[in-house]
Amino acid sequence: MLGGRVWVKLIQSISSLYTIKTFIISFASILGIEIIQFVTYLGSADIDDVLLNLIGSVMGYAVYMIYRALKYKLTKLIETNHATENVD
Repeated sequence: MLGGRVWVKLIQSISSLYTIKTFIISFASILGIEIIQFVTYLGSADIDDVLLNLIGSVMGYAVYMIYRALKYKLTKLIETNHATENVD
């Protein structure tokens, strides 16, 4: 059931201000790089690059949030087990 809780936590975190700010910063960075490529004629500026990079940043953020939730759960589990071992 741990997997279900991780997904619920991830969905709840999507609506947070921090997530929205991260999405906006990612989009602005990607768009800035594409504009520089377009203006300087270095590389190829394409809307596909913007969309694919944005999808990649969202996937990376999702992986980070899953890692963070799992790390929290594992740390709590270890602390609980450690506390019960010291009681005996």
